[in-house]
Amino acid sequence: GSLRTAGTFRTAAMDERVEEIRWRLDGMWGNPEVFDEVLGAWDRRIGSAPGTVPPPSAAGAPHPTQEGVQGDALLLASLHCKPIRDTVLVLAASGLTAAVNGARQWLDPAAEPQAQGSTAPTASARAGQQFRSILIGRSRSAPGWERLDRTHAVFSDLLQFTSGEPAAALLTLLGWIEWARGRSSRAELCLSAALREEPGYRLAALLRELLRRGELPQ
Repeated sequence: GSLRTAGTFRTAAMDERVEEIRWRLDGMWGNPEVFDEVLGAWDRRIGSAPGTVPPPSAAGAPHPTQEGVQGDALLLASLHCKPIRDTVLVLAASGLTAAVNGARQWLDPAAEPQAQGSTAPTASARAGQQFRSILIGRSRSAPGWERLDRTHAVFSDLLQFTSGEPAAALLTLLGWIEWARGRSSRAELCLSAALREEPGYRLAALLRELLRRGELPQ
């Protein structure tokens, strides 16, 4: 399907919910309990999504319940936190366990010290290496394609309710998925849209540079 437009169903009520959650959790996103709760919310949203992007609803915004609105507000607010944004990408490609374990090592490398005299990487160090490899398309493990399809549908859906930094994050993540699929032209469209939404958005600029150098994920 075609690339969704950011903010099609954006409302003042949703913006207020996102801002309220964002400021309530300001400085707490990296707290392990909050981090795990938010990643769990993303995992449930992805797990309940259809495998393809449904056509835009002619009847209006596709939020059937108040719970759905509040849940999506949490997800959108979390995209202001770059470590969560990056972890959501790994979550999409490799699942919740790999995402959470890799994020912990990546965010806090000293959390599991290496055994004295050992040169072998610890399990958490390996998880951190895998986390970084997925982000730059250098993982030796193929992503779960069905899960990526579901994630693409979720990102496309959420994109309709937001603009600014969360929209740039979603467009960048969509660009990564298209890059992983080998669809360079579609990836370019997504990443360019992210940079129009939020000029200078670093992850979008980095991925677009990799794309323009002709680098493809392994």
